[in-house]
Order: sequence, then C-alpha cells, then structure tokens
Amino acid sequence: MRTRIFLWGFMGAGKTALGKALAEALQVPFYDLDAEIEAATQQSIAHLFATRGEAYFRKQETTILRSFQHEAAFVMACGGGTPCYDDNAEWMKQQGITLWINPPIEVLVKRLKPEKRHRPLIAQVPDEQLEQVVREKLIQRVPYYSKAHLMMQEETIDIPVLIKQLQRIANQLNIYNHHP
Repeated sequence: MRTRIFLWGFMGAGKTALGKALAEALQVPFYDLDAEIEAATQQSIAHLFATRGEAYFRKQETTILRSFQHEAAFVMACGGGTPCYDDNAEWMKQQGITLWINPPIEVLVKRLKPEKRHRPLIAQVPDEQLEQVVREKLIQRVPYYSKAHLMMQEETIDIPVLIKQLQRIANQLNIYNHHP
C-alpha cells in the first residue's frame, strides 16, 4: 500500500511504536512529527512550550506537517494535539488515511506516569490527578480524533489485521497509488 497514513491519539497511545512497526511492514518511511519539529527548531518540545508558548509550537507543528504534502507514501505519528488545530484534521484526511489509536484511559495513565517530565501538558500534574487531567483533555480532543477514517481501541494492535483494514479504507477512498 503506497499512501500516507497519519496516526492520531492522545499522548501515550502508542503512535510512535505502532507507526514504526506499520511503516516497516509497509516498507515506507516513518516520521514522528514531534521529532521532526525538534529537528527543525533544534529545540525540545518541552523547551518550545516553556520559552515560546503553545501558540508558537502549534504554528511550527502545522508548517512542518504540511511540508510533507509532496511525500508520496509514509506513516506519521502525529502529536496528540495535531488534529485539533489549524484544520489539520481535515488536511490530513485529504492527504491520506487517518487512524485514531484510542487505548483505554487506564492504559494511557499507566504509560504516561513514568514519562510525565517529557510531556509539557502534564509535566506539573501530580500523579493522583493524572487520570482526571487525561480524561478532561481527552474529552476536548475526541471531537477531532473522531473524524479519523479508522479507530483502534486495542491496547495491542495486530499489524497484518490493521494493514487489511487500511487497505480496505484506501480502496473505499480511492487513494491507493493516488499520490505522486
């Protein structure tokens, strides 16, 4: 399958791990949008948030996301907020297939606790409040995430099964080999 696949979901959903495995299986490049932003700005996401603010970060995020419009085929793990700003959700849907990785909240909290300091939006949240903060933020983002072509709720996703589902969507959308 030669198309663009954008992985959406809350931080800790497993977009990067799934994206790498999916890209390898499809033999296409993998990109982590946050890593691309850090490379382009030569600053960590946490530092960008702290020194330049979220609005600046979101502008960089949109600019770098859209710089991939000329890439023919790839898998991209997007930041948790990427689909929620600047009409990015609609743009990505026009560019390829969007997949919402949506594991249970308990799984997100378990994964996020040990890496909070690397996550600007939750770095200062006490552990005992993390689940509530994740729930609240997820409620805000669900209207955007739910626009995705496909949603997966499993904690562990079977790559061959996922590829078949993505192929079916690509055929329905008539985007198989559609991009230059």
